[in-house]
Amino acid sequence: MRGADDKQLEFAAILRLLRMATSVPSTVWIDLRKRYRLKHPRIPGHKALVEEIALFRETLQARLAGDDRASATQQAISAEDEDLLRLIREETRQMTRNNLTRTDAYYAIFKACRELHWALLAHLVSRNGGYNMTDLHRRAVKAITSEADRVAFFSFLERCNDVIFRDAYPQLRLYQLGVQRNRSYLHLLPHFQISMFMQVAWKLFQKNMDERLLTVALIINEQRRIEAAIVDHEAVIRRVFASPAFSAQSLMHISAVLFAARDIRLRQCGLYGNYVRDFTSVTERIEAGKSLYALLFANQNQPRDEFLRAVESVPHTASREDILPQIFTHEATSRGLIYSPRLVDVWPDVLAWPITVGEWCVDLTALDDLLPAPTLKMRDFSKRYTRQLRRLERMATTLGSPP
Repeated sequence: MRGADDKQLEFAAILRLLRMATSVPSTVWIDLRKRYRLKHPRIPGHKALVEEIALFRETLQARLAGDDRASATQQAISAEDEDLLRLIREETRQMTRNNLTRTDAYYAIFKACRELHWALLAHLVSRNGGYNMTDLHRRAVKAITSEADRVAFFSFLERCNDVIFRDAYPQLRLYQLGVQRNRSYLHLLPHFQISMFMQVAWKLFQKNMDERLLTVALIINEQRRIEAAIVDHEAVIRRVFASPAFSAQSLMHISAVLFAARDIRLRQCGLYGNYVRDFTSVTERIEAGKSLYALLFANQNQPRDEFLRAVESVPHTASREDILPQIFTHEATSRGLIYSPRLVDVWPDVLAWPITVGEWCVDLTALDDLLPAPTLKMRDFSKRYTRQLRRLERMATTLGSPP
């Protein structure tokens, strides 16, 4: 028994060292890539985007100088507005019960307002968040982790998803209801403690700012919120980022964000996406989000049909069987396939108190990341991902983990 424990500790230490070694080069690469884009733009409408970013900078600078956030929430609002605030707060509380409800809520918003590109991106990323949660019950992960580590990592994933949803959903719903009722509800954003950065973004979007800039602004905003709420917290770093569960998922790419694609006959035709080597880097998370967006919306206005067909045809259960039924199964007793449970079968709803996040936008530095990434070519990661899976399963067998 002692020998098995030693193997787990040794393997976890190796994973942490390798993950640390790969994080620094990736951060340097991101910086070089951003500089190259500025000198050699390959983004459709690049000149117009740069002009809109300049207007964004000017408007945000004026807001930061005025600092009128507090007064905005103290202004009298109508009875209709009060009812709207109560409605959205209750919807947010109901929809953030678990990963499944949040994922469905994002897609419902996108179906109602196709110009809200971020809602579809959030739906697909949220699907991957659910896979990460249920992965913690897979044999390969159990082989190198304790139950306490797995619960801590699940709580971390759940809180990250919750922090994003409680901020983003009210913004999206205010816009959606404004479109339906032919009026603006932007004046209600401060009542949901929405960052000044996003208040400016929505104001400019309402004045015909490019959808891509709104999407990237939301990517920046949500990753900055995670940084302020969780990632930058010393206790989280000690408990989660140093755990074998996080190291295994980060290094082995099990936490890769992959979008399933289906052809016109609804047959599986690949997995496409990106890898985040260092989740602790807010810069890398933002760049990953931008590259996923560029992959998803290749022609600027409409998402790729292959991804939409997969979303429409496969309901989200958080089992990887959703995207690779030839490899995974949600049935624990099945032979020949890798066990990947459904979320409702392994994790309860977490009724956590909301995490308070203060105003993260105190200067103009976030605007450095506002330029979208260029369109990416479709690259199928199915074979590479499958190889990683097989390696993890062999490792689990070596360590003697039960099926």
